[in-house]
Amino acid sequence: MVTCVQVEYETKWEELFKNVKGKINGIPLHEDCWTEKHLCSSCRNCLISWVDDLRDIPTIPKLRKALEHPVFLKQHHKQSHERCRYCKFDECKHRKALVTFCHDLVKAMPDFTEDWLANYTTKDVDTHLDMLYLLTTYCDTARCVATACQDFDVVETDIDGWIFAQNSFARKEVNFANSDITIESSDNVRFLLHRKNLETHTEAFPGSDFESDKTNGEVVKLTEAAEILEVLFQFVYLRNQPVLSALGVETLLVLAEAVQKYQVFSAKIGCEVQLRKYVESHSISILVHALKHYGNYETVDLVNTCASLLVRKGQTVTID
Repeated sequence: MVTCVQVEYETKWEELFKNVKGKINGIPLHEDCWTEKHLCSSCRNCLISWVDDLRDIPTIPKLRKALEHPVFLKQHHKQSHERCRYCKFDECKHRKALVTFCHDLVKAMPDFTEDWLANYTTKDVDTHLDMLYLLTTYCDTARCVATACQDFDVVETDIDGWIFAQNSFARKEVNFANSDITIESSDNVRFLLHRKNLETHTEAFPGSDFESDKTNGEVVKLTEAAEILEVLFQFVYLRNQPVLSALGVETLLVLAEAVQKYQVFSAKIGCEVQLRKYVESHSISILVHALKHYGNYETVDLVNTCASLLVRKGQTVTID
C-alpha cells in the first residue's frame, strides 16, 4: 500500500539526487583537483557513485555511521601527511576538494531519527512498514563515502565512538553482509566474500579447512593491492564480468599474475585477450609473463606472437 506521504517523500528525494548530480557534473574538470573549484574525473566518478548508491544502506544507524566519514575527514584531513596519489603536492587539495563536497552533501540531507519516523506512524501497520522501508532504502548514498575516500590516508582515530582507520572499508562490488570469509589486501582494504565461491571458481584460495572469524577480526591477508583484488574477486560470482579493456597494461599484467597465482579460471581468457592488444608496445613484459605461466593459457600463441615481434625488432631477451 502506497500512501501520499510516501509518494511525496520519494519525489523530494529524487529531486534532491537529481540536483546533487547536476551540481557534481557542473564542476569543471582538472586532472589534479588542485583547487576546490575543480574535480578530477576520478573524484567526480566517486561522487556520482556515492549518490547513485543511496538505496543500499538498510538501517538508520548504519547510515549515520557512514555519514560520519566525510565529516571526520573534513575535520582531520591535515593529520595525514602522506602525498595524495592524484596530486603533486603534500598539501592534498584533491582530498580537500572531495571531502569538502561530501561534507556539503551530508549537510543537505535530513536528520533521520526514530522520532522523525514516529511522526508518520499510522494505525495501518503495513503503511508504516512501507514508509520505514522507503526511508531506509533511500539512504544508501553514504556507503559509497568509504569508496570515494578510501584512497586517502587517514590515521586511525576514535571520534564520538566511531573508529576510522586507513582504508578500512570493503569495496562495494565484492562486499557481502552474509559473507563467511574476510580477505584483506596489501593496502589494508577488506573484502567480505563467500568461501564456497572461492572454492568453486579458484584453486589456490583457502578452502573449508581455513578458519576465518570476522567477529574476532581474523582475516586472510594477501599480497595484492585492493584495485587488483576488487577486479579479481568479481570473477568468482555469478555476475557480469568486469571490463578489462579499461585497465592499463601495467595493471593488467599485475591482474594476470594474480589470476594465474590463484588460478581464477574464468578470468584467464579475458586477461589473455587484453594482453594481446599490447604485444607491440610491451612485447618483453608480456613474453616474460606468458613464459612464466607457460601451459596455463589455452594456446602457446601468445608466446609465439611476442617472440616473433622481438625477432623482427632485432631484440634479444635473456630470461633467468
